Amino acid sequence: MESKYSREVLESLEAKLLALVFINEEKEEFKPTKEQVEKMMKLCKKRNRPSYYKLRHASGMGEEYTFKAINMYSDDGKKMRRFESDLM
Repeated sequence: MESKYSREVLESLEAKLLALVFINEEKEEFKPTKEQVEKMMKLCKKRNRPSYYKLRHASGMGEEYTFKAINMYSDDGKKMRRFESDLM
């Protein structure tokens, strides 16, 4: 089965996802595993701009985790921020 995305685009997305860092309440940092990145890529292929909330859950990480240096909510706290996958 042929992918509708070029190898370069998928590699770029994978690099962006690998750059994300999970952090828990104790400030412990976790880099996503290859398996978690694959799950998040699958979500990005389904939804071009998934929210960070959905991205976290797609990875299998629980509520106690967030992304380091990323506020998952908008400045007014009413909307979820979106991850730009750059997939069209």
